[in-house]
Amino acid sequence: QITDDGKIVVAGTAGNLTDHEFIVARLNADGTPDNTFGTNGVAQFNYSPGTTENLIGIVLQGDKTVVGAHTSNNGSENFVALRLDEAGEIDLTFGSLGAAIIDIGTDTEDIPKVIRKDAQGRLIMAGSSEDPNGPNGPDMAVIRLTADGVLDNSFSADGKLVWAVVNNEDVVKDVVFDANGNLFLVGEAVSSGQRKIVVGALDSDGEKIFAYGGANNARVLHEYEAGLNCVVNSALSLNNGGLLLVGGSEDGVLHGASMQLDAAGALDPAFNTTGTITFGTPSEMNQIIKIQDGYLLCGSILADDNQTLNSLVIRLNDVDGDIVNTFANGGILNEDVAELTNDMAYGIATQGNGHAIVVGSFGDDVTGIAGFAYRIAVDQPGLGISDSPRSMMTIHPNPATSTISLPISMATDMNIEIIDMKGTRVLSGMAHAGGTVDVSQLPSGIYTVLVGSASAARFVKH
Repeated sequence: QITDDGKIVVAGTAGNLTDHEFIVARLNADGTPDNTFGTNGVAQFNYSPGTTENLIGIVLQGDKTVVGAHTSNNGSENFVALRLDEAGEIDLTFGSLGAAIIDIGTDTEDIPKVIRKDAQGRLIMAGSSEDPNGPNGPDMAVIRLTADGVLDNSFSADGKLVWAVVNNEDVVKDVVFDANGNLFLVGEAVSSGQRKIVVGALDSDGEKIFAYGGANNARVLHEYEAGLNCVVNSALSLNNGGLLLVGGSEDGVLHGASMQLDAAGALDPAFNTTGTITFGTPSEMNQIIKIQDGYLLCGSILADDNQTLNSLVIRLNDVDGDIVNTFANGGILNEDVAELTNDMAYGIATQGNGHAIVVGSFGDDVTGIAGFAYRIAVDQPGLGISDSPRSMMTIHPNPATSTISLPISMATDMNIEIIDMKGTRVLSGMAHAGGTVDVSQLPSGIYTVLVGSASAARFVKH
């Protein structure tokens, strides 16, 4: 999260699987520790010793920081929100002595996944709630707190809502709001043995919007690719009332994916003609943010040695969801934060002046896990490809199986390069107007074609 004065607030946990503490760090805009916060810029605390605590996110309230968490104590699973003051100390004016602990149902396992703040400053936490003795799996669950950590009884009568979508493993992963204050619960639901994306619509009072989805059920189920399990991690509300989602499509391994829905919850064909896009290499997208003329997606990607993960940032335009190839290396920034470790980017936020901050973790089970943050230029020029904008050309067929044909209108005898989603050049040679290029040996995925220094195209290889 970025404060109004450009400071960077990040959060996580420290310790091992059974004994760990929350960490909230605040950095100055230049990345140095903010020594007015905690100890040397870090607040580290265990709010309830003897419990297992997992941080799910943070929300800023001016100089104060609300930490969303999941706690487990003797089999009791609860939603928890805590607040730190401007100095990084527990704010005893929030909730009950600094914390709001919410048990959604008697003896239920309540596991939050996300915390958000609405336009009125109220806090939304969502995830799942399950009766371990019941016949079904977890259901989608959402609560609303006032800005000071008290259950808001104007939401769903008691501040809490449990929603069984298909009565089998329903969970909320993100919450977004439209201009009218409606809530969209974005998550996953297992239907007929397949994990699909679910989006449910609620009004500002926590009542279901039954017109959403066009089937009088207030929710929709979608998939990135037919028959494959879906993962969704983050969503963004669009100006036209639609939603943009990111996550991954699973066929044994995850492949980063994105989906755009219109205001009624249907797949939006304006986005990559089908409403979905899958990045054809082992990867996962964790968050998406809006920038001028487009979006930035962050996540992780299997590195070139096929052994460790690198952090990943992709830029899409906001017209049709195509990758902006003038950003980084063909539209993809593949950053190896620490060699021979798994580097995973979990969050991204704009900082102003054309910059964005990427945060995540690196390490392994042997050496331990550490956090990282780095800053990128949003309009970062191509790394070794081209710093100048390219015009988009049309190639066909697209998707392709064996060959692609180049436009007859382009100049002859031009250099051609094909780049995969990792930013690796997988083919190079000379291009001829109206000629064909053999791509039959390329693995399935999305590729960028660069012709000379002025033209580019993107195609899907089946």
